[in-house]
Amino acid sequence: MANKLQETLRSLSELAEKHEEITVAFSAGKDSLAVMELCSRTFKKVSAFYFFVVPDLEVTNRYMRLARDRWNIKVAEYPSDGFCMALKTGLYCNPSEAFANYEERNLKTVYAQSLYVTTGNITGLVATGMKAADGLKRRQFFANIDPANGGDPFWSQVHHPLKRWNKQEVLDFLKDCDIPIPPTAKGTITTGVGFAHDELCFLHDQYPDDFDKMEKLFPYIRSTIYRRKYHGVE
Repeated sequence: MANKLQETLRSLSELAEKHEEITVAFSAGKDSLAVMELCSRTFKKVSAFYFFVVPDLEVTNRYMRLARDRWNIKVAEYPSDGFCMALKTGLYCNPSEAFANYEERNLKTVYAQSLYVTTGNITGLVATGMKAADGLKRRQFFANIDPANGGDPFWSQVHHPLKRWNKQEVLDFLKDCDIPIPPTAKGTITTGVGFAHDELCFLHDQYPDDFDKMEKLFPYIRSTIYRRKYHGVE
């Protein structure tokens, strides 16, 4: 672990010699918290953006406050594609006419637009918390963006400090840094809020005020709780 940490810091320091600022794609999860810590140690300036599923939830606000208090970073918040598409298609709600013409974006567009709106610099650097250990799809993604495989040049601006880390190494790093580890839904390996059944049940059980706030925008999400109650679906 110590060698991997030093290698990561050395790689980021080399980038920081050429670039003053880096922007973290922040998810309020364990991996992005680790990336915020690593980038804050190596870059003169760190900014961040976050895509919300529902705005102003305490389950994520607590980590926005952590970013402000620990790293002096005000995280820019934007609606996620998942949020917009849910309102467009009527997921747990009635379809919204306001989002009728919304078109889902690919990840490159999401990063490029968010980078520009956050920093005003389309050619800046972005850091993510993606890891090869996250699964086959993530490894395929890394292979597809590789310049050697004809990947889009834009991806040379996007860096993945934790690419060769595993989950336990991330958790150990956060513990060593005294950074609180976000809670997760039972049986999942990721942190965050979404529309998956287990994520909604987790929010209902652990953050009931947030669930109520989400229910105001998506009035049919309580069906997931009844599904668990009457059909035993976890």
